[in-house]
Amino acid sequence: MKNIKMDSKGYGSEAFYRCNKVQFPKLIRGLISTRANSSYVDKVSMWTLEDNDDIVKYDDFGNLATYIMFFANFCKFTQDFIDKYKVEKYHIKLIRRMWFEYIDEINLDFKRPYGNSNILNDVKTEYMKATGYNEKDESKLIDIHMRTLELFDLALEELYMSTKYEKIGNEWITNKSYYRINKLERILK
Repeated sequence: MKNIKMDSKGYGSEAFYRCNKVQFPKLIRGLISTRANSSYVDKVSMWTLEDNDDIVKYDDFGNLATYIMFFANFCKFTQDFIDKYKVEKYHIKLIRRMWFEYIDEINLDFKRPYGNSNILNDVKTEYMKATGYNEKDESKLIDIHMRTLELFDLALEELYMSTKYEKIGNEWITNKSYYRINKLERILK
């Protein structure tokens, strides 16, 4: 099985599909994102070496794209976080659908940030599933997209997740030791 330890050449969604084990040395906090123009929607998130040189201590910055990809898919949204930032179900669903790539910088895929090039329709779909309301106002959908990017930045800063994953069939699972450690920490508090 291929094992990524922040020094391989599989990045973001590519690594998500191609490897069987992924291990990150620690949770990365303080990554600074900027917004970049996209042909498909006004803005997407982007992380550059220049903006994150104090955090990047790895030989290969691109591996952070893989970490961010896994974070989007597996971070646990706590009720405290949801209440504090007024996170809606559709925000979480959109974060779970995010795809990332690395070419000189890490970015939320410019063409398919939610796995499809029809970005506003992706936002509309998740909004409709969560609320039952068919939102047709494009500016409202863009606002939801931008708020989702903000919430993802806050999640990267405040939430935790496992640092080890294994692929069983087509499904990624977290390493069991992560749950034991978290349970012990909660009991000892």
